[in-house]
Amino acid sequence: MVRHFEYIGGTSSKFWEISRSGSEVTVAFGRIGTNGQTQVKDLSTHSAAIAHVDKLIAEKVGKGYVERGSSAEGAATSVASVAVAAPAAQVTKAAIKNPAAPTRVGSTPNTNANAGPTEDIRVVPAGRRRWSFPWKRDSPGDLSHALASEIKGIVTSSSSTGPASEAICRLITDADESDVRGALKLLLREPEVLFPDNYWYRPTSGLLRLVNLQRAAVDPGVARLAGEALIRMHQKRPAWSFSQAADFLGAILNRALTNVAEADLPASIGGLLALIEYINTIRGRRLGEFLLPPEPPPRFILEAVGVLQSRNEELAWRVIDELAQGPSSLALVLRRVTALKGGGLALHGASDSVLKLIELASDLKAAPTKAWRTRWEQVRAAAPEGMRDALVALTLDGQVLPELTYGGSGIDIPRAAMIALASWDDPETRAFFTRAIVNWSRSGVGAPVIGTAAVWSLASYGDRASVAAMLDVRRRIRHKKLLKRLDQEIQRLSAMLGVSAEEIGDESVDDCGLDAEGKKQWTLGDYVIAIQLGPQGGVTRVVTKAGRRVRDVPPALRKSALETWTEIATATKLLKETVGTQRQRLEDAMVDGRTWSLQRWDEIFRAHPILGNLGRRLVWETVGTPNYLALLTPGGWSGDKVLRLGSGATLKIAHPVTMTAAEQSYWQHRIVAEGIVQPFKQIFRETYFVTQAEIQVGDRSHRFSGHVIPNQMMYALAKARGWSGTMGLSGFDGSGHGSRYFPTWGVRAFIEQDWTGNDEFNTITEVSFELEDANGELRRVPIDQIPSVPFSETMRDIDLVVAVASIGTDDTWLEWDARREAGTETWANLRREYESVAAAAAAVRGRLLEEMLPRLGLANRANVEGHFVHVRGKLGQYRIHLGSANIHMEPSGRYLCIVATPVSSDTKIYLPFEDPDLKSAEVLSKVLLLANDDKIKDPAITTQLQM
Repeated sequence: MVRHFEYIGGTSSKFWEISRSGSEVTVAFGRIGTNGQTQVKDLSTHSAAIAHVDKLIAEKVGKGYVERGSSAEGAATSVASVAVAAPAAQVTKAAIKNPAAPTRVGSTPNTNANAGPTEDIRVVPAGRRRWSFPWKRDSPGDLSHALASEIKGIVTSSSSTGPASEAICRLITDADESDVRGALKLLLREPEVLFPDNYWYRPTSGLLRLVNLQRAAVDPGVARLAGEALIRMHQKRPAWSFSQAADFLGAILNRALTNVAEADLPASIGGLLALIEYINTIRGRRLGEFLLPPEPPPRFILEAVGVLQSRNEELAWRVIDELAQGPSSLALVLRRVTALKGGGLALHGASDSVLKLIELASDLKAAPTKAWRTRWEQVRAAAPEGMRDALVALTLDGQVLPELTYGGSGIDIPRAAMIALASWDDPETRAFFTRAIVNWSRSGVGAPVIGTAAVWSLASYGDRASVAAMLDVRRRIRHKKLLKRLDQEIQRLSAMLGVSAEEIGDESVDDCGLDAEGKKQWTLGDYVIAIQLGPQGGVTRVVTKAGRRVRDVPPALRKSALETWTEIATATKLLKETVGTQRQRLEDAMVDGRTWSLQRWDEIFRAHPILGNLGRRLVWETVGTPNYLALLTPGGWSGDKVLRLGSGATLKIAHPVTMTAAEQSYWQHRIVAEGIVQPFKQIFRETYFVTQAEIQVGDRSHRFSGHVIPNQMMYALAKARGWSGTMGLSGFDGSGHGSRYFPTWGVRAFIEQDWTGNDEFNTITEVSFELEDANGELRRVPIDQIPSVPFSETMRDIDLVVAVASIGTDDTWLEWDARREAGTETWANLRREYESVAAAAAAVRGRLLEEMLPRLGLANRANVEGHFVHVRGKLGQYRIHLGSANIHMEPSGRYLCIVATPVSSDTKIYLPFEDPDLKSAEVLSKVLLLANDDKIKDPAITTQLQM
């Protein structure tokens, strides 16, 4: 008997039910109007179960719960809330042949005076919908057909998941276990009834928690039919419907494999093997014109392997061998597993450990729980010595294979192996995690869970070295999800260690074994081989013999000392990678405005062979007043004079946009005069300033508007510079949107694009900015409120894209689009034509200008070099890009914003042909303008020239 209690008070509206069957006590609870949750507890004996029920009821009554439906309510019970069963004498046989529709809440109870005593009278609390199961039981199992028909009726007549699920729950709860088993077998023969072709309708949700259904599933016949039902579902229903069926039927099958007798196991896996054999025949699926790779089998099959390995290892290997025959990603991984079983990695006796790892893989959630890690450590303790090598093999050596990029059960084993590898703490394993993260960042997968597992494993060591490794890999990848995951772990570990991530990065820079002179040497016979980081950068390898430099080591000596030569090659590669990483890190520090105290600077840079080499080739700025710009020379810090910096001085890498024109000119001259090669473009960096025109517009810039950019190039170039979003892509509205965040400045930059009329190109429309307010919220603001560094860096990024990829706003584009619209040309042919025209456009325009400059009297004031025309005006020097017509001032590299006004084909600019070429006219007009820059009156231009 089910006893029902309710608690209604304040904002609470809860129910609680309890029932006992032998020694088992079942409790259901939740909010009124929902299915709630169910818990089952076995008390071993009847007396213990009765005592437990009494105790729980007493506790609930003490908390204010009121029992509903008891005799205490008597006549107060509403007739409308009672569902009365039909007379037993009239239902027993008729219901089996033609079962009636279930009685719903509020239906009129049976009042037939001749009716015999009813068996099922149930009270439905307000707010909950109940279905009755009114059949009288003559003998166990005789109502299976009626129960199956009743469930089918509920599924086909209802369109709402909740009421239908609750109705089926009530039927199964009230029915005998044997009836449920019989009904289940009948339903599995026509599974499409249980899983209608409706994505939102899932009437079987939550059923597996029911005790009767759990017991009924323990049957070899049910297991076989479940496998066969899934085959039928795959043939007759869409993929999402099959997925719903797999959740329910897979759990039924695994329940059977867990609880059937040992002797029944071989018969129970028949349906599972049939399903695997069927799945193995599916070699792919077609989506429109695309052929997609075969999907991996449902995850419950991997769970079934885990169930079997604990009961019958031979049957578990039988299932694995069958799975390995397929074309899916899971089969690919399992072929590695079977190779391990065969001793491919000398894992004698490791088959049990491999099977247990598969079981763990099926239980692995979003992140490994403490219980999961404990279970893995138990497996590891019993594993042979070669288990680490086996795990590396199961991760597919950290490589990305196309078959693993679609997710599903195929990634479960590599992911579990990647996490399990964290049990080994050595430089080789840590380097493996770093390599795996980089590989998966380049996979093109939106959510690379194996790469994410590698991040978790690397972070699990929880020390400074792991933070340093994550900082290193972070600067080498651009994958949004992996970057976010790395940032989370770096932030967590930095807080735990009580030190900033960048400080850890400074301390952890590998010196690669270089001495104070930046060298590392090996001796091979009479030869000395050295790798060296030169004073002006660049990693070189120098070979000497008897003190004299020679070209190289003889091949025979290299072959005989192969191990040493491999060490030299590895060290050279490591040094180049380290220099590249630190170069990027210092450039980021310049953009972020990061500072060092003078004492900290000396500790980090002065004696370090790599950081010192890079730092001595940069111009540094003191923070505060007075403000100095300085280089570190052998004689000390030097600006326009020798400086003596106090011990309390603070330094940062100078950004040229914060310098005056005179300061930048001085340092450009000095860098060249002293032959310094800077690690990255610092003093000669292109700089960009807000113009009067942009101030007048307000919160957006149109200086790059109208440039047509190929989507693929836009995406690749912007992503490489830290931009995210849909730029270079066409959304539902045919537009692209990208952003870059400058965290230390509290600024987010945005670029907007418009559709050009086809999916190959987009047009830049505007650039805008958001700035963090006092509450840390980003709000769009006028451009003149944006700090100069993030503004300049944003415009530099976009200018790079325009200079490299823009096809301009030429009439060529309009002509192509007109031809395409007219149907005289396909876009594929036009794209090929564009590639050839775009490659030749700058060269043709350059030859045109070479011929025209003498005619215009500008031969001594302008010349063409490569993709640029260089102009020498009275006030300054300029370079104009022949493709985009963008202008930079020389030698500073500052961007000069001159927006071309729309011109018509009859503009009075001489060109030696009739065909309109507006871009050539624009370039030529800018040459004429800047050659006579002393005559410019437009304040939007003159203010830039004076900066």
